[in-house]
Amino acid sequence: MDDAYLGRPRFLPHVGTGPGCSVAIAPFGTTVGTIGVEAAGAVVELSCPAPLDGVWRLDVMERGTVRARPSLAFEPDARLAARRSVDDLATDWRPEEPDPLGCSPQAVARIDSDGDQVRTDAALLDLLEALYASGAGGWAEGVVAGIVGTCLPERFAGWDALRLLADSGWLVARVSKRWRARRWYLVPPHLTAFPSSGTVVLEGAATARLRKTFIEVGAAMASTIQTRAVAADWSIPTLSARTSDPVAFAAAVGLPLMEATANLPPTEHTLKYDDTLYGDQRRNVGSTWDWARSRFTGHAGGKRSAVVLERLATARPSAADIYRISVDGGTVQLLDGRNAAIALAHRTAAVPLFTFDGRGSILRRVAGEGALPSVVARYLRLRNGCGPGLDFGTHGRGYVARCQASDARMLKAWMGSALEGVDDGPAVRDRMLRALALGRSRGPDGPRLMAGIAARS
Repeated sequence: MDDAYLGRPRFLPHVGTGPGCSVAIAPFGTTVGTIGVEAAGAVVELSCPAPLDGVWRLDVMERGTVRARPSLAFEPDARLAARRSVDDLATDWRPEEPDPLGCSPQAVARIDSDGDQVRTDAALLDLLEALYASGAGGWAEGVVAGIVGTCLPERFAGWDALRLLADSGWLVARVSKRWRARRWYLVPPHLTAFPSSGTVVLEGAATARLRKTFIEVGAAMASTIQTRAVAADWSIPTLSARTSDPVAFAAAVGLPLMEATANLPPTEHTLKYDDTLYGDQRRNVGSTWDWARSRFTGHAGGKRSAVVLERLATARPSAADIYRISVDGGTVQLLDGRNAAIALAHRTAAVPLFTFDGRGSILRRVAGEGALPSVVARYLRLRNGCGPGLDFGTHGRGYVARCQASDARMLKAWMGSALEGVDDGPAVRDRMLRALALGRSRGPDGPRLMAGIAARS
């Protein structure tokens, strides 16, 4: 059904009617689920407590006479379709965040552990289907923020939710080189292979239909299927399979097979970034990092140190924001990336941005915003078999990610005082080399190989 809508709660279509009309809806044939109807002026809002499957007829009546009877077809899951990569869709756009200097591709060894008892929030599952169904060409940031905000239990958690989707390997952002704009794109689904253990992991924007196919192929090939996720309010579950023939498994699922590699900075060296190409002349301070509130604000109150982090903006639409780190009034660095600037400012000020819980092998953000470098987030995801999680609550949002003690020491070498809770242990470089040696790199080339949301876009 090419005209089917995605039958997920929060994403049903709105139907326009004339003034003074009443509406009623009834199933046609075999259906799954129930639909509620509520007229709000000239708009009919549909709702459902669970995913819909089938066809319903909507009677639009005026003075007791049926004036229209449209049929509405729904499918519970987004249809599978080819998704183009961000390199094809955003040829003249740069990455949202710069990579640290000196990064090189390294094979990643996956941590061997039991699967998790995963209970994923229904609103998050609805969001994933809606993103896949609507994201064939990507979105402007305001559009995707609106889609994400539809499902959030906390009003101001949109940017953290986007970071969760990016660090989970679902989305990737690009910034225009010509004007102040940012777009978000789906990461095409693929399988990532760990040769040392014979494991393949389902990565990218993997929808419910694709996950079902992965499980069915695993059963047919007598593979061991495992699901991992961080214990958090929101965490995207990640499927893996241990198989004797990863190439045949990938062919059966119908997805490309890539190597488990991550571009990592040099070990035992702090993170460093290139300066931005832009200067700070003729720029205004758009916001300043408030050390007491641990976030950017319009005022610079509550400073805890001589380190100042500022977002510099300009009225010219062709110029993106940049970030300035200053110490005692002198500029230390001008940066392009927001998260990179936050991390470096915390390291410079000796203020924790993340804390490590060795008992639970968990990395937790302690500031109001900020994120790991994207290359580090990818490394932790591949190492631990799942992306990060997001906790909601009255005391703020908690970004959490799995992290082994050896990896925490490596992060400590990179982030310095921006990471707390890491004890002393074997030399970081020795631990790093042992971990990387378990994977087999094949060289420096890295991986190879709305009225309503339609079920397919």
